[in-house]
Amino acid sequence: MALAAEAVSLALQGRPILAGISGELPSGAITVILGPNGAGKSMLLSCLAGLRRPDAGRVLLDGTDVAGMPARTRAQAIGLLPQRAEIHWDIDARTLVGLGRAPHRGRFGPAAADEAAIDAAMEMTGTAQLAARPVLRLSGGEQARVLLARVLAGEPRWLLADEPLASLDPAHQADMLARLKAVAAAGTGVALVLHDLTHAARVADRVLLLRAGRLLAGGPADAVLRPDVLEAAYDIPVWRGTAPDGAPLLLPVRRAAG
Repeated sequence: MALAAEAVSLALQGRPILAGISGELPSGAITVILGPNGAGKSMLLSCLAGLRRPDAGRVLLDGTDVAGMPARTRAQAIGLLPQRAEIHWDIDARTLVGLGRAPHRGRFGPAAADEAAIDAAMEMTGTAQLAARPVLRLSGGEQARVLLARVLAGEPRWLLADEPLASLDPAHQADMLARLKAVAAAGTGVALVLHDLTHAARVADRVLLLRAGRLLAGGPADAVLRPDVLEAAYDIPVWRGTAPDGAPLLLPVRRAAG
């Protein structure tokens, strides 16, 4: 099931934010949205999620305009992990994960299918052992995994995440990337807004590279994550190498003075 942007344009208070963005995001793969600050990455993700209606163009989910879908139907199909997901109640982790079933629940409360979906989401995210623990007393990495489980409990066909690695230490960042790759491998479409180029190179199947609200480059990760293309986006040279585990390394390099 493909998610596609068709000539998406958006302005806020008269200021252009997105200008004619087009791109197809395949299911069962990870599409990373990259670009410098102010490029429009989060706004594009909001349009893809159906939270913002473009001023022009449209977002299609399997041929259906996302903005015109009933909210419940859209929530069943697209799960969103926002950039700064806040936890307001010190409920246990399983109860929080169960909130992800809201778009599916009927008038008679949780059913066996809901419990099974919660179990599967907690198993996939490694949070089953946290089920009875109050979420506000979990570590940042544990909370991040529980919040991911809440989204996955809704069994979305698409998972959209805005900066899911923010505030995580390197070990938890690596863990989150591995879990997101597992989600995509299971058939769910995944779209991520990231800042770190090496993280993007490790997980991306496809990349949408934005600059000043426009699509600078889009396509397979290896075709987009090239030093010349990245320098055009970020105005800084980028060195590409290989990590000890064989994964790509992408490092911005300050220009020599003079």
